[in-house]
Amino acid sequence: MFAVAFLLGIGQVFFDTASLAYLPELLEREPAALRRANARLQGTQRALEGFVRPPTGSFLFTLGRGVPIVADAVSFLASSLTISTLPKTAPKPAQARGPLLKDAR
Repeated sequence: MFAVAFLLGIGQVFFDTASLAYLPELLEREPAALRRANARLQGTQRALEGFVRPPTGSFLFTLGRGVPIVADAVSFLASSLTISTLPKTAPKPAQARGPLLKDAR
C-alpha cells in the first residue's frame, strides 16, 4: 500500500509539472492565451480538489470499497487516451545560456 501511495505521489508531481510545462508549447507562447490557459487550469484544479473530489470519493466508497480504485484507473486510462491525441511538436533548438549563477542573480 505504501509503494502504491508513493508511486501515485510521484505520478502527481510529474503530472503537475508536465501540465504546466506543456501549455507554452501548445499555445506557441502567446502571452494572452497563456495567461488564460494557466488561469483555467489552476481554477479547474482547485475547484476539483475542493468541491468535487471529496463528495465524489465519499459517494464511490458507499457503492463499494473497490469502486473508487476502479474509477481512478478509468480516469488514468481516459487521461492517457486524451494525452495521446495532443499534437506532436518538434523539439525547439536549445538557446545558448549564460552561467547558472549569473542567471539566478
